[in-house]
Amino acid sequence: MPRKFTQITSYVPKGHAHILCYSQDAQPSGDRAAALLRSAALHQAQVVVRRPGAPAARAALSALSGALRASCADQGCGSAAAAALAALATLCARRSAWHCVLEALESDDALAATVAALSSCDPRIARDAAALLSMLGQSGLPHTRRVGEHKGAARGLVAALRGGAPAHAVVALHAICLEGADLAGRVASEEGALSALVALAGAGRTTVGCAGGIVGATAFFALRTLCVILCARDEGLKQRMIATEGLLEELAAALRAGSGAAWSEAACALAAACAASPDLARRVAGADGVLAGILKLLSGGNHVVLAVEALTNVAIAGPDLARRLMLEDGVPRRLAAVVCGGGGAGDNAAVALTVACMAQHDAALALRLGAEEGLVEALWAALERGGRTRLCALGLLNLIILHSADLARSTADAQGVLGALAAAVVDKNVCSMNEIVTLYCFARAGADLARRVADQDGVLHALVAAAGPGDGCNAMLTLAAVAFAEPELARRVAAEKGALGALTVFAQSEDPARGEAAKALEAIASARSGLVRRAAPKQAAKGSTNSSNQFEQ
Repeated sequence: MPRKFTQITSYVPKGHAHILCYSQDAQPSGDRAAALLRSAALHQAQVVVRRPGAPAARAALSALSGALRASCADQGCGSAAAAALAALATLCARRSAWHCVLEALESDDALAATVAALSSCDPRIARDAAALLSMLGQSGLPHTRRVGEHKGAARGLVAALRGGAPAHAVVALHAICLEGADLAGRVASEEGALSALVALAGAGRTTVGCAGGIVGATAFFALRTLCVILCARDEGLKQRMIATEGLLEELAAALRAGSGAAWSEAACALAAACAASPDLARRVAGADGVLAGILKLLSGGNHVVLAVEALTNVAIAGPDLARRLMLEDGVPRRLAAVVCGGGGAGDNAAVALTVACMAQHDAALALRLGAEEGLVEALWAALERGGRTRLCALGLLNLIILHSADLARSTADAQGVLGALAAAVVDKNVCSMNEIVTLYCFARAGADLARRVADQDGVLHALVAAAGPGDGCNAMLTLAAVAFAEPELARRVAAEKGALGALTVFAQSEDPARGEAAKALEAIASARSGLVRRAAPKQAAKGSTNSSNQFEQ
């Protein structure tokens, strides 16, 4: 008997009896019915592909969607729903047919049925559901957010990660994480999500073959996205991520591999962990190869800002890490280049360099930095941005000019430098200890620069007013440096109202730098008596150490 279309009315949810299949049996039963329904649904999918937009195609889509909606109402994935899922999953393989799948899943009931199918005991059904959600996730807004916000979607996809559909599930989860911190938080909060991603990433790194490598790389993408988003926003989830067994080890292992997408994502993830806090930076940067991997991100691209933030926290985490950072080949030069580039990355690079220089007390490093073309000019330009940027730019300038009279002169020769510093010292509303330290560094670089500092309108008077124990120590040291420079300047300091009294009080205090005040008084006395001091006393060199220590404090 020739085959003919037969309606399967007994095995199709009410209202959807128009799902057709080829059959000689009027009423098949059991597994035969499921197979026939699957065959019918696949036929409907072929209709959709071959005749897009035609009435028959729209009817086929309506039938497939209806089977899913009915499944949601029945709270179970029956044969018809399983067949519809299989048919729609075949359409996902054709990007040109994605709009048809989106139309079939546009109702909340259809989406709910798809999410529920993720937990099916039948691996084929779970795999088909994961394929649909993966397609939805890759379709962008609003579809990705629909999936991410749907109750149970993240949990079901995590289960699929550990089950039989990791390839589809990891793509869907990564797409959800990219939609925002709220959805990324949902994914990371699911029990077992992070450990499953770590396991996939590790398996992909060691698996020979394209498929495993792609899944592993996608898992790294997801881990990197979670690290970048959550480490910056959510303290609890950040700690949970870092505490996940094997996470740092897998990321570091991929980093040591040295190439590929997994390396790039691992470097970004570890950099994000370092950028989150100095404590995490200390833990992460101590692993073999991690610091060198993060440094590679400085070479350019979209990750420079993240890498600089990470290295800044590495420097802040402790003097041992700061020294280790500066000993890496090319690091000072690369960070100096980032400073010269300006922007947020340049500001953070200035912080990293300043902290590292202070940790090492390394005059040679300061001189190397000062020799980097354009760095001093970039630091001076950074002063205008205020806040931490101004503080660290001043600090690094101080360290550079403190160790090089030539650099001090070339910096002072820049238009408006001394005037701007003096104005900040005179204006008590913006005056900070660091501007005074910078004037001190200039004053002790030579008599010519000390004279130029003293010539700034109102600066000696402001220094006298600021001098005293504690925070006023740097003002006193600056006055002493000016007085040491030459007798004429010593007499000018003495002529300032209150200068001798301030220096005398300071010399009699318990401040560790009180000896400098005593020497300044001796220099003033010698100048007043007409004795020409051939050179500043050797002890005057201690002023630089005191100043540097005061700045660090």
